[in-house]
Amino acid sequence: MNTYTAVAGQSLYDVCLIIYGTLDFLVQLAMTNGITDLNNVNLSGIAFSYNNAQIANPVLHQQLNQSYGTAYVPGAGLSIGVTVYGGEDGGSIYGTE
Repeated sequence: MNTYTAVAGQSLYDVCLIIYGTLDFLVQLAMTNGITDLNNVNLSGIAFSYNNAQIANPVLHQQLNQSYGTAYVPGAGLSIGVTVYGGEDGGSIYGTE
């Protein structure tokens, strides 16, 4: 088993994309790591266990491990926030929460 430690602002969706390169294993990741709220954004410091053999998209896995792909951005000019996809350049706005 490998581990990935979440940082501030990451959602379970982000962690799943970073680990597996797909959201296909989202529920499995949550169950394996005792996460009961799929929308929890307070995952900072949690070390997620995962099976390296299940990585569906190795290229995406490698690229996203360099910087996380989603983050909750409070006060981004919308009523609650936005979901952001991208790297160090700030990414692009995907949608509202």
